[in-house]
Amino acid sequence: MLKYAFILFVIVGFMTDTSANSFTTESQLTSRYSDEIADFWQQGKFSHFSGVKNTRINYAAFSHKDEKSASDLANTTRLPRKCLVISSGRSEAYLKYKELSFDLYNLGYDLFIIDHRGQGLSERALNNSHKGYVEDFQFYIDDLAIFIESIVTPHCTLGDNTYKPYLLAHSMGELLRPVFYKTTQVKFKRLYYRRLC
Repeated sequence: MLKYAFILFVIVGFMTDTSANSFTTESQLTSRYSDEIADFWQQGKFSHFSGVKNTRINYAAFSHKDEKSASDLANTTRLPRKCLVISSGRSEAYLKYKELSFDLYNLGYDLFIIDHRGQGLSERALNNSHKGYVEDFQFYIDDLAIFIESIVTPHCTLGDNTYKPYLLAHSMGELLRPVFYKTTQVKFKRLYYRRLC
């Protein structure tokens, strides 16, 4: 947990002017997790889309835009939108990111977390869910591009302006980043990653 706290401190320090005091501390976690964080998590949008070869790819989204009516959005002066995509690691589910999501959402970020194919709650290619398998590595890249273009980008648009999302990539999610960046038209405002491999 300590390594994630350090990574979070460094990442958000570059993305915001907010002090580290805005984050849930270890001593607060037990009490906040069962109340505030659990309540926050229930407000998320948990859905899926069809990835390459019609594979079900699950995701979680937490958007401030969902809290406002269309007329509120038309009159808002909240610019620019702060959208953050989390590309998780091997065998991770978006469920792992509850505390981090809570803290970043409270800093004003709209969050979008993908469970890559064969990971987390997304569909697997094999009957044995404990085996990691992907037919072609490019499927990960293409799924992520579909996710950003069809799910994230509409939320990062306000009026005629579309704001580039931030990308937070961890482990396997970071391995996708260089290929993704070279082979797609999607651009990010900033990239943050931690490679464990």
